[in-house]
Formats: sequence, C-alpha cells, structure tokens
Amino acid sequence: MANPRRRWPDDPAWPLLKQEDVLGMVQGYFQLGLIQLDANELLKGSLTPEVEQQIKQDIDSQIADLKATDDDFEDGTVGTAIGLLHQAGVRTPYMSEPAKLLRAYLRRAMVQLLTIERARLDGDFSVASTDPRFSIQPIVASAHPVAQIEPSSARLVRITFKDASERYLKELFQAERKEKTEGRYRAEMRHITSYFGEQTVLADLKRADLIAFRDTFSKLPPNFSKRLTDEVSLRDLAAAHTEDAPALKWETLDKYLSALNRFIRWAYKEEYTERPWDDLKPLTSKPDGSMAKLPFKDDELRRIFNRPIYTGCKDDQNGFAKPGPNIVRRSRYWAPLIALFMGLRAGEILQLTPAHFRVSNMGTPFVVLTPDMRLKNDNAQREIPVHPNLIAIGLLAWVERRRDRPTDKLFPEVGLDTYEAESPIFSKRFRSDLKHFELGERRKKLTFHSFRHTFKSALDRAAVPEQEKDELCGWARGKKIGRRYGSGLEADVLKPHLEAVEFDLDLSHLFLHSRLND
Repeated sequence: MANPRRRWPDDPAWPLLKQEDVLGMVQGYFQLGLIQLDANELLKGSLTPEVEQQIKQDIDSQIADLKATDDDFEDGTVGTAIGLLHQAGVRTPYMSEPAKLLRAYLRRAMVQLLTIERARLDGDFSVASTDPRFSIQPIVASAHPVAQIEPSSARLVRITFKDASERYLKELFQAERKEKTEGRYRAEMRHITSYFGEQTVLADLKRADLIAFRDTFSKLPPNFSKRLTDEVSLRDLAAAHTEDAPALKWETLDKYLSALNRFIRWAYKEEYTERPWDDLKPLTSKPDGSMAKLPFKDDELRRIFNRPIYTGCKDDQNGFAKPGPNIVRRSRYWAPLIALFMGLRAGEILQLTPAHFRVSNMGTPFVVLTPDMRLKNDNAQREIPVHPNLIAIGLLAWVERRRDRPTDKLFPEVGLDTYEAESPIFSKRFRSDLKHFELGERRKKLTFHSFRHTFKSALDRAAVPEQEKDELCGWARGKKIGRRYGSGLEADVLKPHLEAVEFDLDLSHLFLHSRLND
C-alpha cells in the first residue's frame, strides 16, 4: 500500500496548525539538522577532493535556489514541510498564512544548515547560524506545543537495496508497460543495486553517496555492462578510466541518474531514506538537441547513392561495398531512399508490408502507418504520400510484385533484437556502412536517423507550413485518429508538400532500376 504520509495533509480530523506554533516547529527541525551534521563522518576529511568539490557546488546551487525562490513557489521546502506537518499531526491549507510562514521559515533554516555544512567542508567548524531565529539555544516552549521531531534514523524503515528495488519494480510494473521499457528499468535498477550493494541499507545513505554514484557512472565506458564480471565491478571500470578514453554519452548518463532520482524519490515517500535527493544531473551541459544528429550534406548523399549497392555489387551482405554485377533491392537499398524522400524512421520502414501501400480515391499513392504497428507514439500514425522519385525508381512496382503476400514484411532479412524490434540491428549495420566514408568529425553525428533530419531540412527549404510538416514527420498534435486508417484524405492534402522535397542529387542511374523484375 502506498504511504500516505508524503502528501500535503488535509485530513479534517487533524487540528489546524496555529501560526504561533510554526517557529518552534522549524527551530526543532534546525536543531535536529545540526545534530545530524555533527554525526556526519563525511564532513571530517574522508572525502576525495573531487567529491568534496562537487558537494560544495551542489550546496552552493541549493543555497542560491532557496534564496531566489518566491514564497508561493513550490520549491525544495515543500517536501520537508509535509514531513513536519505529519510528524506534528496537524494540517493547514497549502496557501494559508501558517503554511506560507512554515515554508518561509524552512527556507531560512535550510539556508543556515547548508551554509554551516559548506563551512565544515572547508574545515571551519566555528561557523554558526547568522539568523537570529535559528541558533543552538534551547527552544522556548510554545503555548500550543506540537509533537517533537524524532531523529530521522529512528523514524526510517531499514530496508536493503535488494528488497527495496524489488518492491519498487513490482509497484512500477503494476501499470502495463512495453517489454522493452520494462527490460530497461530492470537493467537500470540492477546496475544501481550493484553499485550500492544489495545489503546496503537505504536509511544509511547520504548525499555524498549519490554524488559518488554520479562520478563513477560519468567515467564508465560505453557498453560497460558487457565488461562486468565477478572480478570486475563498476568501480573498477571507472577507476581504469583515462581522460582520453570514451565514456557514457550525456543521454545515457542522464538516463541512469534519472533512474536513481526516481528510485530515491519513491524511497523517500516510503520513509526508507532521510531526504529525497532526486536532483542528480550530469555535470556537463546537455548537447544541443538540434545538433545531436546532423543531416547529410549534398556531397555525402551523392557518395551514399553512388555506392556499389546502387551501382552494382557482389551481394547485399558482406559484398555490398564490393563492385559487382548485381543490383539487390532489399532493405540496404530501399530503406535509405524511403527515409530520405518520405522522412520515415527506420523502425517504421522495416515494418512495412504490401498492405501499407495504398492509393486514394484521387489517385495518390501513399503509405499508411497503422495502430497495429510498433510506433514511437500515437502521433506516428499517419499517411505519407509516396515521393515521385521513389515511383520513378520502381518502389511501387517492386511492392506490387509482393501483393500475393499482403501482410508479409517487405524486408524480412532484417533480424530482430531482444525486444523483437528491427531498427536497432539495422541502424547498427548502417553505422558500420558509414565507416567506408571519410566523414571526419561529422562521422559521430551521422546515423541512419540523419536521413530524417535531411528530409526535415528539405521541408524547411521548401517553406512547407508547420502543420503539414508536423503531419509528414509524425509530430502533429490532436490528430484525427478516426481518419488514420488509410482513407487517403491526409495523403491527398500532403501530396504537393511532399513533392516539394528536392535535393541536389542525380539519381538517373537509379531510374534505370525501375525496369528490374526483382
């Protein structure tokens, strides 16, 4: 059962918090915080310089956030305020004057505690509160006393990482999730539990432990899970890291930190941890999303579509890059062309069957992406007209020759990964294909998905309106799902916009392939 003690208390059976009791409540919180600082061994010289510096930066950031926050803003004081109200067994409306005063006093107390903690990290244990409301003097009893705050270590449920992670995942999977998503969550929690140790008790965690997790994972190599053995741990891999060695991408590191944030936030609600340390982020800035993957340049497109796979190769397996007499039109041939001229994702292309190719009542050939497909989201359900260049190359005729098996995949040669998806294996193969080019620094930002970025750039050059652009790319909001079953209505509207997609690219050698009977 979910713990009800971490929501703003509104039980009408509880007495209302009196404004004159607020200060004493927060002073008790402040004094308990000092006691916990005195007991914190990590502030007595046992931290590495790197971890110590990062803790200082985090403290400075928290102080700045607390000082900059307006009284009515739901900031970091809210969770603590909820805990204090539950401990005292009192309630107050969130926007009441006592509630505002409680959050204001908490903000001041938290600033003082963080300032003292910051000084102790510098070795100065003489710093005390500079706020007259908060000192180490005994608290004057209120005329309306509230329950005293017991040390958090006594209040917390002591549970190991192993047991907590099992409960967390069980609760998480009560809601139906895709198998791939569930597998990712399990893998994330497996690595998190492995790092901290299965028998580690969550109640003993401190913020420094989570920061150390961030630092360790920021030094892990790509595909680190494949290097783990009974003898080689996560810490071992991080310790072997050198400055010039590759490390996890920003997005991957952020994924693990977000997973830990979610878990710790849940653990705090269950009263397994002292505080909700759920603000871990990579130390470096997030890469500009628009530059995460680059579109292909015209000269790169020319080189791609003049490879042996398009001019004549040995075969489309190991011999796809070797000149030969064969034009083999399967996934390696068609997928880049469809992605370039229609903007489809790899996963969408590789699920296509003859039944997905249709013609509207107005004669517009189009592809319909239907709800039964494994699509990125509901917005991906759409109709895309077939580009004239693809028709000229012979795509529709090639599909027509497979109409006797309307529900069979057009590209069955592409294998499935663990989650029965085609795109990971195909995209990895395409990245390998790009090694045959000399792409320099651009190489790491060019993938199969770059065709989609190239398509988007062509839409921009053609000044296609945003609504139609969103429809073609599968980004549209508020879709008319009832019409998403291949009627061709949208395809007819989008046809002139798609036909405006052009590239400085000579594909005349591909037009000759329309005569093939493969």
